[in-house]
Amino acid sequence: MLAIMLIAGDTLPRYTLPEEVVVGKAEKETPVSYTEIDTARIGEVYNFQDVPNLLRQIPGVFVYSDAGNGLNYNYMSIRGFSQKYISVLINDIPTDDVESHDIYWIDYPDILSSTTFIQFQRGVGSIPYGYSAIAGAINLVGFPFSDERKIRIYGGYGSFKTYRLTMDYSSGWVGSWNFYTRLSKLKTDGYREKSWSDMGSYYVALQHRGMTSRTTLVLHGGNEYTHLAYYGIDTATLRTNRRYNPLQYDGETDLFFRPHYELHQENFIGDNLYVKNTLYAIIGRGRFRQLRNGEWREYFREYWDRPEGETPFDLIRERWVDEKDFGYLPRILYTRGGLTLTAGSEFRFHTGDHWGTVVWADNWPTDIPMDTADYRYYSYTLDKYILSPFVHLEHEVRPGVTLMLGLQVQMASYRFHNDIVRNLRWSADYVFPSPRVGLSFRTGPNSYLFVNYSMNHREPGTRDIYDAQYPYWNDPVYDFESCEARADALVCSSPRKLPEDVRDVELGYRFDDGRWRLDLNLYNMDFTNALVYGGSLVDGVPILTNAGRTRHRGVEFYLHTPSFRGLRFYASLSLSDNRYVKFSGSDWNGPFDYSGNIIAFFPSYTGYAAAEYRRDRWSLYAEGIFVGSRYIDPENTYALPPYQVVNLYFNYALRSGITLRLQVNNLLNEIYEPFGVKDGEPYLIPAATRNFFVGVESVF
Repeated sequence: MLAIMLIAGDTLPRYTLPEEVVVGKAEKETPVSYTEIDTARIGEVYNFQDVPNLLRQIPGVFVYSDAGNGLNYNYMSIRGFSQKYISVLINDIPTDDVESHDIYWIDYPDILSSTTFIQFQRGVGSIPYGYSAIAGAINLVGFPFSDERKIRIYGGYGSFKTYRLTMDYSSGWVGSWNFYTRLSKLKTDGYREKSWSDMGSYYVALQHRGMTSRTTLVLHGGNEYTHLAYYGIDTATLRTNRRYNPLQYDGETDLFFRPHYELHQENFIGDNLYVKNTLYAIIGRGRFRQLRNGEWREYFREYWDRPEGETPFDLIRERWVDEKDFGYLPRILYTRGGLTLTAGSEFRFHTGDHWGTVVWADNWPTDIPMDTADYRYYSYTLDKYILSPFVHLEHEVRPGVTLMLGLQVQMASYRFHNDIVRNLRWSADYVFPSPRVGLSFRTGPNSYLFVNYSMNHREPGTRDIYDAQYPYWNDPVYDFESCEARADALVCSSPRKLPEDVRDVELGYRFDDGRWRLDLNLYNMDFTNALVYGGSLVDGVPILTNAGRTRHRGVEFYLHTPSFRGLRFYASLSLSDNRYVKFSGSDWNGPFDYSGNIIAFFPSYTGYAAAEYRRDRWSLYAEGIFVGSRYIDPENTYALPPYQVVNLYFNYALRSGITLRLQVNNLLNEIYEPFGVKDGEPYLIPAATRNFFVGVESVF
C-alpha cells in the first residue's frame, strides 16, 4: 500500500486542515503559567542528552543524572516536587508509570529527535486528563511530518565514549498521505565508573488527511540496557575518586523495553466542532539484576520462623515486571466566538506481573531445590482501573476578560492478587473531584494578568501502599486498617497511606507579542498528606511517608527577547520556599518532628541565562545554569552548596546541507554534586567535569 502511495505522488487529492490540535494546550489568555519550546529551539541545543536536560530552562526545574553526563537515569523536579508529581504526556497520551506515578526518561532515548513541540504547564495547570498534575504537566508532541521528502542523518561522538546515530526519513505529502520514520542508537560509558548505557529507539508515524478528518498512526519505543549507578559516594571516597560507583558488580544492570502503539482520529465538523478519539497501548517488560547480601529468611519464606533464617549469604537477584496499559481518550472541543468548551474522558486499564528470583547464591539452603528458574521469592499481579471524565471551559465573558472553569473527576481502583508469599489480596478505590477556576485580564494588546485556584489529589503508589518486593520485612497488617484471614487468602483493605491533596493559588503576568516573551508568576501550594522522604532508606532508595502538611511557595520569572543584529537572550529565575508545615511521628530511629524544616532535595533557587548569536551560516549558544543549596535530609543537618555551570553549543551549516555541531558541557570545569542522600553520613552523586560532544548532521 505504501509503495502505491509513493508511486501515485501528487495524483491523489490534498486537503488543508488546521495544524495538530493539542487538547488542554494553554494559550496567551489562559490563566495558567506555562513555557513552550518549539522544534527550532530543540534542534539548536539537543545533541544526545535526555529530555530533563533540555527543560532546565523552565523556571524552577532542577535536574541531575545517575551517570553524571545526562544519559542513564535522569531526574527532574520543580517547585519542591519530584518528577512523580509531574504529569507527562507524549502526543496527548499519559506516559507516567501507572503504579509508581514516576516517569522513566531512559525508556525514551532520542525522543527529542521526533518532538515538534513541548509545553510545560507549571502547577496544576489546565490539561484535564492524564495522571494527576500537581507540580506541573509536560506534553511532548511528536507529529514530525514534512511537506517535502527528505532524509536526515545525524552522527556524533564525545567524552566518555558517548555516541549517537540517528537516521530519519520523511516522505512529504504523497497525495493525502504522509509518512515519517526514525531509527536511533545511543551509547555511553557514563562519567561515573560502570554507569554505561546502551539504547536504541524507533519512531514510525503515518498520517492520512481527508476533507474533514485526519487519522494518525504512531508506533514508537526504546530498548535500554544500563549499568545501574543510583548509589551515592561517601565524602572520603569522593575526595580520592569522584567517579566511583559503589555498584561494582558487572551484572548490576537494568534492561527494559516499553513500546507505544497509538491511533489518533480527528474530525473537524463545520467551523466550530472538533472531535478526537485516541486509542493506545503501552507494553513494558524488563528487569533489574543486582548483587546483594542478606539473610535466608529475606528470600526463602520457608525460613521465616526457623533459627537458620538468620544465616547470611551473598546472592544475585533479578526483579522482573511485565506490564500492559490499554487506554481510550475521547474528546470533543467546541468553539464559538470567545467560547471554548472541551469535554471528554480517560479510560485506562493496567495490569502488571511482578516477580523476583534468586539466580545465584554462595550459600544455598540444602533443603530447597537449586532450581533458580522456578524459585521466586516474591510474585504478584497488580491491576488498576482508571476512569476520569472532565469538562473544561474558557469563555471571554467581556472584552479582555477570560474565565476558565474546569472539573475533572478522577476514579482509580487497585486490585492486588496472585501473591505467592502471603496469599495476600488487597484492594483500594479512590474518587477525587478536581476543580479549577481562573480569570485572565488583557491589560494591553499583548499582555495579560491572571489568577487561578486549583485543587488536585493523588492516590499513593502501589509500593507506597504495600511493598510486596520485600515480603519478610513488610507485614500487611501494619499497612492496612483492615486485614481478614480467610480460608483462601489474607484479604486487606483501607491502606494506611493516605491520598495526597493540593490547593494551588497562582497570580501571574504575561507579555507575548511573538517577539518578546515575559512571564512573572507567584504561587502558593498547600499540600496535605504529602508523601515525603522521612529519613529512612531501603536499598539506597528513600522511603516515603505521609507528612501532615507541606507548603510550597515562590516566584517565577521567564524572559526571551527578539533577535537584535543576530543576538537574543533567554532567562529564567525561580525563588522558592518549600517547607514541612507539620511533619512529626516515629520511625526505626524513634520519634521525630521536622515541622518548620525545609523539604529535602530541592534547591532554594534555580536560574538560567542564555545568549544566542546567529550569523549567516553559524550560531553560538551559551547557557548558564544556577542552582541554590539543597538539604539532603529532613533534619536539615547537611546541605549541598550552590553551583553554577556554563554550557556552550556551536552549529555551523555548510552549503552542502551538512551542519557541524559542537557541545561543550561544564565549560568552566565546575566540581559539584547536584544530589545526595544522608544515611548516617552523606552519600553524593557527582556531575561530570568538562566534557564535549561533536556531531555532524546531513539533510538531503
